[in-house]
Amino acid sequence: MENKIILSDDVVKYFKEDLKNNPDAIGVRIGVEKKGCSGYVHVLEYAYELAEHDLTINYEDILIVADKTDFAKYLNGLSLVYVKDDINVGIEFINPHSTGECGCGESFTVK
Repeated sequence: MENKIILSDDVVKYFKEDLKNNPDAIGVRIGVEKKGCSGYVHVLEYAYELAEHDLTINYEDILIVADKTDFAKYLNGLSLVYVKDDINVGIEFINPHSTGECGCGESFTVK
């Protein structure tokens, strides 16, 4: 299976703008932490360096960085979309590995 993460056009625009404002960052790190009532949460932060266990994907000149193990188990095929409505503004994670999520949508479950 191809290693991929899909970013909506609005997320690409958001990341490019955000990275311009943080010139020390080399890209965006996407991860998973064991946390929340359903078991796992997505983590999004700047990447400042690469570790030996990192996998990288260049997506429209944005370097996406993820731990290889997390990527294989939880992140391959992940889609990120920018959401803006009356209440929320931010990035939504659509994860094909998720088998359920908590009531508030903050955390997810995998088998």
